[in-house]
Amino acid sequence: MRGTILLFALVVVTASARAQGREDVWVVPIANDPESAAPIAEGTRRTLRDAGFVVPAAEALVERFETTISQPAPELSQRQLDEWAQRSTSAVRNLARADYDAARADLAITQALAESAAEELNREASRARQVLDTCLYLVRAFLETGDTPQAETQARECRRLVPRVDPSQFRHTPEVRELLERVDAAIAREPLGRLVVESEPSGCAVRLAGVASGQTPFTLVDLAQGTYGVQVECSPEDRGRVHRVEVRTGETRVHIDTRFESVLRSRPIVHAHGDDALDALKKLSRRMDVSIVALEPTARGGWTARLIERNDVGERVELGLRGEAHEFVVSLRDGDGGSRPARSSRSDDVERSPVWLATGLVLVAAGVGAYGGGIATHRLRAKAGDTYAELQATDPEFVQRQQDWLAYQVPTHVLAYVGGAFVAAGFAFALPEREGTPWWAWLSGGVGLLTAGLGAALVVTLPDCEQVAETQRACVNRGQGGQRSSFLVSTALPLLTVPFTYLFGRDAPVRVEGSGSATHATLSLRGTF
Repeated sequence: MRGTILLFALVVVTASARAQGREDVWVVPIANDPESAAPIAEGTRRTLRDAGFVVPAAEALVERFETTISQPAPELSQRQLDEWAQRSTSAVRNLARADYDAARADLAITQALAESAAEELNREASRARQVLDTCLYLVRAFLETGDTPQAETQARECRRLVPRVDPSQFRHTPEVRELLERVDAAIAREPLGRLVVESEPSGCAVRLAGVASGQTPFTLVDLAQGTYGVQVECSPEDRGRVHRVEVRTGETRVHIDTRFESVLRSRPIVHAHGDDALDALKKLSRRMDVSIVALEPTARGGWTARLIERNDVGERVELGLRGEAHEFVVSLRDGDGGSRPARSSRSDDVERSPVWLATGLVLVAAGVGAYGGGIATHRLRAKAGDTYAELQATDPEFVQRQQDWLAYQVPTHVLAYVGGAFVAAGFAFALPEREGTPWWAWLSGGVGLLTAGLGAALVVTLPDCEQVAETQRACVNRGQGGQRSSFLVSTALPLLTVPFTYLFGRDAPVRVEGSGSATHATLSLRGTF
């Protein structure tokens, strides 16, 4: 029973993992005032969710946009800058008095601010050097308290935080300067990366971790591996959005479309503005591989919605006063005959991507191999059981034959359940994309339920085994029957995986919803079956 529960859990987890590769619907308003558009966008999301669409929340859109594309340039108030400078000065005084606890407390605050806003602090050359100096004060604190390994780690962090900037000449002890030189030499001996930054248009300023580094097209060689914030700025008045770039050995190439970034914003919600908003949203749809519901204000103070999929832009449909999108949902269903947006190029069945398909086939092959091993051990146990059942308790080989028979029990059950788990996971990865749940998925689920029921019924009919040493034949028959039950249950799991995958995938019309309070909790399925 525990094995069955674990396998059902695996089915749910695998189906969720598979769903990560499937499209969803983003609601993005086109507005100069995103705060006033936020309630309308939320009303549209609510209507679409009620109709069975998978619509990420506003906070989730911000996170995905900024993780995948870019983040806004950090902003610091004058109060924050003043506090940072005061903490840096205080840390130097505390180090001079050998008050290392107080120095570390000051430096922890300065370091946290530098980590979160390096692109702003490093914009001015003098302040970038001050950021590096402050970071090296923490290196000094570690050195003077005898923690050399931590000092070396911190020195590397300083170099990543402020790349290719020299520290002030007379602000650091000889030990700190010597350690920094050793770290620089060690980095130079490591495999380094090559960063290439291109932009549209070209000829724009490039900043690496806030430090002015050149103009596009820009190439930087011998760069230490790590994550850097890259900004491209075509206008000195506008801060470039921050692209988190992982630099590794070899060449890392980054292309930044500044026109695209000037139209799209991610704070306080993901939104677009300006005359090029629709073109930017089409590019966003292609880049993120999602359907986008663009909300646009009307001259009468209302709002409309239209569907954008890659290069296709639908007709505008009026929304309700609070963003209700019932007519829009009807237009979607009338337009493609389905219950959710679908790519116009998409057929009824679509093969999985090569990576997902290959992963699924490998898992299925591993599961079949485990099944084969389980069947082999099952037969070996049957043979050992027959030999054991024919012996008397007084026979010299009785104990040894009993142990031989018992030894095959655990491997047989484990291989059966592992085989079922791997095949179920492989099905979830390799099944073709599909609009809705196909008939053959329901048939597979029905056969799976029947198979699981047969396995459970077999357990009920097994003979009793009172004493292994006295009722050998009954115990052998019970053991073999229990193993056959395990094979039936583990076989049912891949069959049940098929409808579960289509029911609870990202583009499926059914979803699980839960709610609770101090006195009760509910779990429900909602959508169209």
